[in-house]
Amino acid sequence: MPLDLKFDADGVAWLIAAGDVSWGDAIDAVRRLYADPRFTARARAVWDLRAGQTLLDTEEVRRLADHVDTGRPEGRGRTAIVAGDDLTFGVGRMYEQIAASGPVDVHVFRDVEAATRWLASES
Repeated sequence: MPLDLKFDADGVAWLIAAGDVSWGDAIDAVRRLYADPRFTARARAVWDLRAGQTLLDTEEVRRLADHVDTGRPEGRGRTAIVAGDDLTFGVGRMYEQIAASGPVDVHVFRDVEAATRWLASES
């Protein structure tokens, strides 16, 4: 499975890449996340993509954002995307811009520590 789902002691969902991630992989991960009883409407998540690349084109990024908007429970969430290469960072930034008006605050990072600090800074 290209994206492993884990929750840490603080309740943060970690979607950890183990190779390249396609649109289908991303949709599957979102479905598993939303189905998990530990997931709440105000959940925080990290997409740790340092060990792979995202293989999504612009239309797939839009469809992923739509799926997140319509499939998630009510409430605002926060998601950090951690990229390990320029392509994944660029795709993450595209997602961040498309998702800006949706129910999830998204930010892309190159550093996992910066990502976790940003998630923890939520008031």
